[in-house]
Amino acid sequence: MTLHLDDSVWPHVRASLSGPASEADVSRYVDAMNAWLDRREPHTLLIHVKSGASTTSGQRRVITDWIRKRRLELAEFRAAVAVVTGSRTTRAAANAAYWLAPPPYEVAVFADLEPAQRWVRRQLAPAR
Repeated sequence: MTLHLDDSVWPHVRASLSGPASEADVSRYVDAMNAWLDRREPHTLLIHVKSGASTTSGQRRVITDWIRKRRLELAEFRAAVAVVTGSRTTRAAANAAYWLAPPPYEVAVFADLEPAQRWVRRQLAPAR
């Protein structure tokens, strides 16, 4: 898999995924999520799932266990996650997964990048 992690426009971070994930990719992703959360600052995450991206059930379990372990901190510092994928099947699966096991932050699933970027930016906008 190609995993690109970008926090250059903090507090809006981005993960882009394409192809099958390796164990090293998942480890690097979890390390990045730890680093972002350890800043102890509100932030958003945009996950762009490109064509052919996939993870195994064991890799998804690693991420789910990490979310469970850091749930209280995520509730405080992760404002929102936007998932972008062109695949209807992947969008449906993501929506179902978030419905069955809601994370402690706002989540939205999108078909296109532009609306997802606008949405995550609004999640950290000051209340009016």
